[in-house]
Parts: sequence; structure tokens; C-alpha cells
Amino acid sequence: MHRFLSIVMWAICFTNGVYWNQSSDASVRSNELPANKFAEGLSYLVAREIGHTLGLLDNLGASWAYSVDNLRNAAFTQANGLSASIMDDAHFNS
Repeated sequence: MHRFLSIVMWAICFTNGVYWNQSSDASVRSNELPANKFAEGLSYLVAREIGHTLGLLDNLGASWAYSVDNLRNAAFTQANGLSASIMDDAHFNS
């Protein structure tokens, strides 16, 4: 239970910090993170931690799967995200 609570607290701090500091989404530029954005970040974190529980390792090579031009294309990133793998330790914004 302690591990779960520390992950949840990390998710709150991580999503608040990353969204608030880096986001192009105006809905998250405040002191309170909208519930849907928190749920999105938490589901990403839970999926990644389940992957670790199942024995999957970090896939940092997935950071190189998309070209810089693709990552600068909003339509591409909305359709594909910023990384090719949930196991990549990608810091994301919306």
C-alpha cells in the first residue's frame, strides 16, 4: 500500500509540474489540474507500472522511433503521442 500511495503522490506532483510548466494546453495552466488531465496522467503511470510488474524493462530506444519533424507536428503527436512505447520514460505535455 505504501508503494501505491507513493506512486499516486508522484503522479500528482509529476502531472501538475509537467503540465503546468510545459503545456500548450491552456486548460491546465492554473494551480488546479483538471480531473480529466489528472486521470490521463495517472492512467499512463499505472499502465507503465503494470508493465514493470509484468517484467517489462524501460524502452528508452522508443524515444528515437519518431523524427523531430514528426514530433513538431501537432496532428502527428495527437494521433501517435510523443513516444512509440508506454515503457519509454517520456515526459509529456498536452
